[in-house]
Amino acid sequence: MNSRELAVKILVESETSRQHIDTILHRKFAGWQGDDRDKRFVHELVLGVIRWQRKLDFYLSKQYRGQYHKVEHQVKALLQVGLYQLLMMDSVPAHAALNETVELAKNLRNKKVAGLVNGVLRGVKRNLDSLNKQIDEMSPAKRLSIRESHPEWLVERWVERYGGGQAAALCQWNNRTPSVTVRVNTLAISIEQFCKKLDELKIEYTPSKYLPEFLILEQAQEVLQNPEIKPVWYAVEDQAAGIATSLVQPEPEDLVIETCAAPGGKATYLAQKYPENKIQAYDVDPNRLKKVESLAQRLHLENVQIKVADATSFKYPEAQWFLIDAPCTGTGVLGKRADARWNREPDDPEKMAELQLKILNNVSQFSPIDGYIVYSTCTLEPEENWDVVDRFLEQNPHFDVTDIQNDVEKQFLDSRGGLTILPQEHQMDGAFAVRLQRKK
Repeated sequence: MNSRELAVKILVESETSRQHIDTILHRKFAGWQGDDRDKRFVHELVLGVIRWQRKLDFYLSKQYRGQYHKVEHQVKALLQVGLYQLLMMDSVPAHAALNETVELAKNLRNKKVAGLVNGVLRGVKRNLDSLNKQIDEMSPAKRLSIRESHPEWLVERWVERYGGGQAAALCQWNNRTPSVTVRVNTLAISIEQFCKKLDELKIEYTPSKYLPEFLILEQAQEVLQNPEIKPVWYAVEDQAAGIATSLVQPEPEDLVIETCAAPGGKATYLAQKYPENKIQAYDVDPNRLKKVESLAQRLHLENVQIKVADATSFKYPEAQWFLIDAPCTGTGVLGKRADARWNREPDDPEKMAELQLKILNNVSQFSPIDGYIVYSTCTLEPEENWDVVDRFLEQNPHFDVTDIQNDVEKQFLDSRGGLTILPQEHQMDGAFAVRLQRKK
């Protein structure tokens, strides 16, 4: 099976199974004989098509004779793969993008489908200027949603909240090839030693401006697949997650509980920073919790305890510190999760807010006087952030929001003193967090 055929198969499965694209890629690569270069090509092709599918589908629908939304999944994937190569992959010559896709259509289907693919792709290429003029004449939100390939309802929210320029910058951030940030496990190796090893291997990195343990990589595979870099030395985690986690500041012997801990970045960062403290990592999903356990074992962290629990109803032990990394719509991390933007609906922020408030109310019962709860999300939507906090405080007047201005950079503080990280402004994942304390 060649690279393009595999890409088509992955896209069809993504469309029909609703599994996370990273899960499908990992499984398909495990049973495929392609080399690293082939895998990089498939990875770029698949994630590129998924990111840009609204724009690609607009062009294709204008050239397809018939009802494009009724096109079979495999035929649609062939068209998308061909057009993405044709318009957005400089490394693929136009003639190769066309010929290889048409030949693949012939092999997978028949000459009729190959002819259709050839005609539609050539039609888009020929009429691209007039198609772009059609986009230019649309309303601002619809124009941006097609140009930058995001759901229109989400773009409308962002334009209303941030203005057209900032909304466009946010969409553009989500469409760039994401860098990967690693956190140095300072219990296993010093930051200086880790950087020295990267220098020896000629691996380029940029130190974080905000957290000394964090390094930004443009070519993550150079680290992730390098036998000279031991797995115990690092974990993949974005700076934004690290900054939110830094609001948890236990005294020695304080019990720290994370209620929604999978996949484990924050819990293991806490275990690394506070090796004398017991870190209990809970999650409702046993399979996802295995990722926390695996990461803690890989980093040789012995102070992490793993437990299955539903945060909306579980009776936790009393703890001085709780971290609620709440399930959310994840609109601050769409740049890292190519398929997530298409798996959300307009009423999701309100639905998630009800779940988040339920978790916060339940957890608050087990916070002692003067105990702390850090409430954190990776969404940009106000319903899930300050609105949830305000509703919680209204129902629980014995809690206050604490001052965090000495704990984070001033640029990350919003107008109400909460932590708000915006991808288009701060060049990292989006995040929100507040620190709550139970009053006497």
